[in-house]
Amino acid sequence: MKQIKFTVTEDQIKEGVPSSSESCPVALALKNKLPEFSRISVRPHCVYFYTPGERYYTAIGILSDRVIDFITDFDTGVPVIPEEFEILIHDVKRKI
Repeated sequence: MKQIKFTVTEDQIKEGVPSSSESCPVALALKNKLPEFSRISVRPHCVYFYTPGERYYTAIGILSDRVIDFITDFDTGVPVIPEEFEILIHDVKRKI
């Protein structure tokens, strides 16, 4: 488990795609901050992190209300500004 801070930048807001789990500003900011993951997928209340070579997500982060509000505003066309957030990421152990 690790807690990280990440900042959504103006460029990520401009490049972000509304309602896109992998191209919203939060996903772009997390991809920039955590390049060790091959895929990052932002869902309504959490984020799935995928490690290269793995079929299923290997870590999960629960989104705070502040991040959820930011995403909701962005997705509905409400102007957003660059902001710093924190997320707690938990490793997921799977038995296959």
